[in-house]
Amino acid sequence: MASARVSGRVHVISSCVLVILMVGPGRADTLPSTQFVLKQSDVKILGLQPDEASGIAVSRKHKDVVYSFNDSGGKNRIYAINATSGRSLGVFTFGNFTPYDMEDIAVAPCTSGSADSCIYLADTGYQNYAPPPRNTIYRVKEPATLGDQNLAIHGELKFTWAEPNCDTMLVDPQGIVYVISSKVGGHGVMGKLPNSGWTSGDQRVKPERTVVTSAVASFTPPNPDWFNEGPTGADISSDGKEMLIRTYEQVLYWYVPDGDYLTAASNQTGRPVTSHPEPQGEGVAWTPDGKGYYTTSEGLHPYIYYFEREDRPIVG
Repeated sequence: MASARVSGRVHVISSCVLVILMVGPGRADTLPSTQFVLKQSDVKILGLQPDEASGIAVSRKHKDVVYSFNDSGGKNRIYAINATSGRSLGVFTFGNFTPYDMEDIAVAPCTSGSADSCIYLADTGYQNYAPPPRNTIYRVKEPATLGDQNLAIHGELKFTWAEPNCDTMLVDPQGIVYVISSKVGGHGVMGKLPNSGWTSGDQRVKPERTVVTSAVASFTPPNPDWFNEGPTGADISSDGKEMLIRTYEQVLYWYVPDGDYLTAASNQTGRPVTSHPEPQGEGVAWTPDGKGYYTTSEGLHPYIYYFEREDRPIVG
């Protein structure tokens, strides 16, 4: 993707720390705080790879470890990185092929109720419109140890839709995959992929349902020919109740206690939360405990920013 220039200030969004939601007669639920503060701003990815980090995901097995990969032209590699030092902790090779245009990564349960966590990778991007995107999600089991190693592909989910480009993938606590296309004007089409796609072989599935998201980029790229003005990354919290969708310019937050992410994304306007300017920010990921999130950008030696939640109330 082309590079974007942004201002050098931290986008701090002030919000009420305590929000009360009435659910039924006489019952009040306290919503999570949506006030986050920048806690880490001096950590760079130290190795030469990845140099086109189009996404970031946080390990469920290893403390302070994040995973990333390279965008178009990258190999079948996952890079394990210490999130607090930026040092490489290993390179995972998956499969025996060259991806076309990897665009996002997530860590979530392999299946509903599974104790195993999997790394999901989305080969869903385009390169100058031809050939068309592969629209394939790969799933590998997260390894118990770090270091260079080969990982077997645990599943492939192939899908088809009318959208020509997709930069964004989310996976919920049941292992259900969602994708969001890129659209001129900042909107994206969000689709929920059926789990039957993991076992359909070469047969491609269609999203069970699609909606136009309400996520709109406030940033206007300097080049009007840019295709990607919309969502560049997203993640669902490990408890399934919170969703982040990012653009080049901002990170947006949704509270989704019922797990209906499509309805939330189409009917609710995301709340902007704190972010830091990045040259081409495409990665965002919750920590497993839900206390904060990381962001990162494409480019050589990008920063790994960490934002921590302040005064999180207890939901109840």
